[in-house]
Amino acid sequence: MTKSKKVLLTGHRKSGTSMLSHLLDGHPNINSFPEDISFLYAFYPNPSRWGDFYAQKSRLRSVIEKVTLPMENRLVPNTSCRYKFSAFWSCFDKYLSPESFEKFSLLLDLFIVSWTEYTDFDPSLPFVFKETTQLLRFSGLLKSDPDFLAIQLVRDPRDNLAAITAGYKNYYMKMGEDRLEILASVINRIRVDLTIAKHYHLSSHNRFMAIRFEDLVLDPDNVIPQIANFIGIPYLKCLHSPTIFGTIDPGNSHDGDKNTSISSKNVYRWKERLSKLESSVANFFLDDLIKFWGYETEVLTMENINQVSDFYDWYNLNYFYRDSFSESIA
Repeated sequence: MTKSKKVLLTGHRKSGTSMLSHLLDGHPNINSFPEDISFLYAFYPNPSRWGDFYAQKSRLRSVIEKVTLPMENRLVPNTSCRYKFSAFWSCFDKYLSPESFEKFSLLLDLFIVSWTEYTDFDPSLPFVFKETTQLLRFSGLLKSDPDFLAIQLVRDPRDNLAAITAGYKNYYMKMGEDRLEILASVINRIRVDLTIAKHYHLSSHNRFMAIRFEDLVLDPDNVIPQIANFIGIPYLKCLHSPTIFGTIDPGNSHDGDKNTSISSKNVYRWKERLSKLESSVANFFLDDLIKFWGYETEVLTMENINQVSDFYDWYNLNYFYRDSFSESIA
C-alpha cells in the first residue's frame, strides 16, 4: 500500500467533478491526476472479461491513453518534460503482473507509484483522483485503506440533466445515444448517486464530504476552505483557478463556454434549458432527492403527468417489456 492519502472525487457526470479536480490540481500540497481515471467504469468489474493478462493490459492501456489525451504534451510541473502517454505507460507497465488486476486497490497503488515516479511529485502528498458515479464502491475502498477520503459533488438533478442534454447534438448523438436514453440514464444514475450520498451524509461519516455544486460556484470563498480542511491541506488562493498541470484550463462544458475561473452561469436555469417532458420526468422520478438536497420542488400538474406517461410508454417498451402473449402456452 502506498503511504499517500487517497482522495476520491465523484458524482454524476456533468455535476462539477472535473471542475473540482482542476481547482485542486494546482495546489503544491497535492499529487493530482487531472482527468477521470476511469478504472472502475471502463476496466472493472471483472477484468477477465477482456481476455488473458495481455488482453487485460491492452484494454487498460487503451483506457489510460484515451483519458489522458487532454494532458498530452503539457508541461509537467517540477520537471522540464512534457507529458507523453507512451513514456508514462512504460513507467506503469513495468509494475504490472497478472496479480495487479485482482483488486482495484492494488492497481490504484501501482498507478500512484508510477504516477509519482513519472511526474516527480512527492509520493507522501495526498493523491487526488476523480471518477464519476463511484460512491457505491466507497465502503470497499475503505476496507482496503481506512484513510481513504471521498468528496461527492451534488447538483440539482434538473440542471445536471440540462448540462448533459447541451451536448446531445455534438457529442452523445454521435455516440448513438438517443435523447430519451440520456433521460433514462440520468434518472437512474442520479438516483443511485444522490441516494448513496444521502446515506453517508446522514451518517455523518468522517471520511466523506458532500458538496453542492451550486454552493461551490456561488460561494467559493466559504466552500473551498472547507474542502481544503477536509483533505488536510492549507487553503491557498490557487484553489480558485482551474488548471491541468498548473496551467489554466477552460473546462469541458458542452455549451462551448471557455471558463478560466469558477462560473455560475448555468445554475438554476433548467426551466429554460430542458423540454417540458424532460423537466416533468426529472421532477416526477427524483422529487424526494431534489427536496432532500435543498432544491426547490415542483407541484406536478395533469400536463406533467401526461408527459411522464408518454415517457413511461417508451421506457417500459425499451427496457422492461416482454411479449409473453406471443409465447406458446405449455
